[in-house]
Amino acid sequence: AEQEQEPVPTPKPDPTPEPGHTPEPGPTPQPDHKPGGSSGTIPIIQPVQPTPRIQQTDVEQAKEEDVQKNAKHLLPYLNGYPDGTIRPEKLITRGELVTILYEAYGSKSQEGTRLTDTENHWAKNAIAWAVTNQWVQGYPDGSFKPDKPMTRAEIVSVLMRNQSAVRVKSNVLNDIEGHWAQNAIQNALDAGYIQGYPDGSFKPQRALTRAEAVCILNRYFKLSAKDGKKELMYTDLPQSHWAYAEFLKACK
Repeated sequence: AEQEQEPVPTPKPDPTPEPGHTPEPGPTPQPDHKPGGSSGTIPIIQPVQPTPRIQQTDVEQAKEEDVQKNAKHLLPYLNGYPDGTIRPEKLITRGELVTILYEAYGSKSQEGTRLTDTENHWAKNAIAWAVTNQWVQGYPDGSFKPDKPMTRAEIVSVLMRNQSAVRVKSNVLNDIEGHWAQNAIQNALDAGYIQGYPDGSFKPQRALTRAEAVCILNRYFKLSAKDGKKELMYTDLPQSHWAYAEFLKACK
């Protein structure tokens, strides 16, 4: 299912979500796609040349399992806004995503690289940690643009940086050939973190909603229904919402 509408520590934006994570949607209720705005942002990480994907070795599998284990302490990971909303259709920003990863894998005592436009941003510590630990990179001008919406290709590239290559299944996506994130997208698809749209596309440059991000992150963190709540009371998230079950897993 792929409604690519998928999902930070103590945000202080003009109501920005509290430090938590977010997921993904789609044209038809599928856990990862959803028609949203399109953004031509440059990749959050430097493009890499496609390299052959291989079957995981025991060492690689152990590394991946360790990544998942280290994140367990933060689950569930998502907070709503002070006004009682969760804003599933709001676009997830670069600052919000790295905050989620910072809470999952970072150390509050770690120093990090400061960028030119993050010193007074609520997510500055998370951003500094993420850049220092090479989860993400800034732009050539020394900025990070923390409030810029993240694209589907960008979130996949960030998450796959610390994942091993997997065995190739089949490339069923028709719009990623030659894309700078092609390798990461194919590996994420094979790993089960993402899904394509019913028309066989992935729409890598489309901006990602909080609902879409939640779907992707839930799969990445291997969350199940038992990890989350039984009911949510957010004013803008009815039980009929296509990603309601995913928010149940993700919300604190």
